[in-house]
Amino acid sequence: MDNEAIKRNALSVAAWVRIFFVGVFLLFGYIALYVLLLICLLQAVMVLLTGSPHQHVKDFVMQFNRYLHQIVAFVTYDSELRPFPFSPWPEGGSASPRSAPSGPAKTSEPGSRPESMEEKVPRK
Repeated sequence: MDNEAIKRNALSVAAWVRIFFVGVFLLFGYIALYVLLLICLLQAVMVLLTGSPHQHVKDFVMQFNRYLHQIVAFVTYDSELRPFPFSPWPEGGSASPRSAPSGPAKTSEPGSRPESMEEKVPRK
């Protein structure tokens, strides 16, 4: 890079605005870790009292997980989307937005091999 490009990038308002929002969302992420700690404690208490985690809290955790993923993606420059409150709160659904399965999970019968192995390893 030449000095002109560095100077132009250093004076870019858009770059400084992005850096500001990265700082804001790092702060949000830090606060979110304390919320996560409270959720863990709440679910542990629920398991001790009722024998199972609270379903409404589990539903919120799926949304919260997506929110944390959005924060990490934004602050690492993997996404241009500013997370909540600058965009809608994430909806429920798969806990991992990028690796959500496209259909129902397949179950295998006892003694059968996974489909990927059947293609590679011949049966005797």
